[in-house]
Amino acid sequence: LSDRVTVEAAMQQNPLTGSLDLLAGTVFSLGSHWTAALYGAKTNSSYGADMRVEGRYRYWHASYWGSMHNDRFGNDEKEKDLNHSFRISLNPFRNLGLQLFARHEVQGDSLLRHYILPAANWYPFSWLSLSAIPDDDENYRYEADFRIGNRSNLRAIYDSDIVTLDYQHDLSEQWKLRIINDYAVPTGDHVTNMVIDWYPRKNSSDLIQTGISYSDGAFGVAGSISRYINAGLRLSLQYSYNMNNATSLDLEDMFSDIISENAEKSVSLSLSWDLGLSNRRFFPINRSAITLTRGGIAGSLDIANETKLSSSDINNIGILLNGRSMQQRQIDGSFFVGSLKPGIYNVSVDPEKLPIELVVDQKEQKVEVKNGTVTGINIPVYAEFGVAGRITDAAGNGIANVKMVVSGKEEKPAVETVTNEFGYYRADGLRSGTYQLAAESIDGRAFGNSPKRSLTIKDDYLFDMNMTIIITQPPVKKPEISVDKKI
Repeated sequence: LSDRVTVEAAMQQNPLTGSLDLLAGTVFSLGSHWTAALYGAKTNSSYGADMRVEGRYRYWHASYWGSMHNDRFGNDEKEKDLNHSFRISLNPFRNLGLQLFARHEVQGDSLLRHYILPAANWYPFSWLSLSAIPDDDENYRYEADFRIGNRSNLRAIYDSDIVTLDYQHDLSEQWKLRIINDYAVPTGDHVTNMVIDWYPRKNSSDLIQTGISYSDGAFGVAGSISRYINAGLRLSLQYSYNMNNATSLDLEDMFSDIISENAEKSVSLSLSWDLGLSNRRFFPINRSAITLTRGGIAGSLDIANETKLSSSDINNIGILLNGRSMQQRQIDGSFFVGSLKPGIYNVSVDPEKLPIELVVDQKEQKVEVKNGTVTGINIPVYAEFGVAGRITDAAGNGIANVKMVVSGKEEKPAVETVTNEFGYYRADGLRSGTYQLAAESIDGRAFGNSPKRSLTIKDDYLFDMNMTIIITQPPVKKPEISVDKKI
């Protein structure tokens, strides 16, 4: 309805219950600091409601999420469910964060959870962070994070009687090393894993992982090759040998459920493809970033004129929302940005990471994001090149301050430039086509017969477009001689 209010309604036929499912809700802004969402639904002849309120200020942030589902909501076996969650975060000092978590959940006639627990994050030094955060079972996770130089990081974790040391080191832009050791305090068991990540050609869309595990006197190895073909399509091949003891090794965890826990050897090939439909077109997306209260933007950078460049030359280009770079996937021209609040966003491209030949005509586009949906957008980019050369006189000396005009087919000035003190010029921003290069004036004086030459730009820069000009000196005006007449 506006940049502050979004409404949504949906209806579907449920084949399991033989009845209609209904959904209606709204997401709206309360001033500049508060956002709220309220939804109601009917399914299986039962009702439910969800509500979320979130407020953010400079030194504190608060959020509440509540849901109420009646008996048989969703299916006949479902019991009545009431859930309230509250969180408040305070930042009294720059290096200290305090939180308070509250949860009250009732299912049927049973109280599942009821607690109010504190949490804290502390950054005593630039290289050290400490935290204590509870989970839904009221168990605390204690963590200390040490930054060692610019390339190494050591993390120590105590969680559910397990002590974990996790060391990560960036060997280079292509190679990353990780060593993890888990120690179970009650039993004294431990598992040690080493993982090496390799990004061929420094391309973040390709990843080759190898892992070695040691536990209880036995070794295991694993490896995987994965590739993002575009922002939503991923192909992965995984091999595992004797890795059933290495429970902490995180190799392609999104596909780990394919392999049996007791399998000594296994090979798996996985293909996942996330697509969102928008404007009658499918876009690659990440479905986990689209929720009832969040939406996303998916699109592509499309080369709009003739060039040897292709979408494979457009990788890791920053997509800016309201001038800020967001976490995103951007591969072969396709991109996706998710977990966005409903509203109007100004979408633009970071020109610094575009290939030097490509430019964007329209600097920004306004895009509306709706909760639970994907908004599609196409951003045309154009290949532009240039022409350069030297303007000299008959003796081969460079001529300064010559105005050069590059005109298109309709004789309209396309680009204007001026030679430097050595006679060199350069004109950029020219797309493939036929042009006329003309020396129009020197030091502001127009040439009587403007020297011209034709040139054709075809997917490349043109250099040594030189021109010799015969300069005719302007006539010297004789001074007037006054004669005194004697009378």
